[in-house]
Amino acid sequence: MDDGLRANYEALGNAVVIRAVKDYRMAGRRLMRHPEDRLALSEMVKLEKFFLGPDFSMFTTMDGKYLVDRLREELRKGKDR
Repeated sequence: MDDGLRANYEALGNAVVIRAVKDYRMAGRRLMRHPEDRLALSEMVKLEKFFLGPDFSMFTTMDGKYLVDRLREELRKGKDR
């Protein structure tokens, strides 16, 4: 594969992962403010399945479980503030 094309695919994969992380953080903050928000919970569950599933590895070599653990910890620390 051409280096330019490979770089474009990597940039696209990175953008998908970054967007998913931002969406997870937004849903997590919404759920902390409104624990009854089923839509926020559903979004978080859907995104965790993405991070832990085979589709995630198409976009990155990052360990999805590690990412989910870090995001959960980030939300927990935010709750303590």
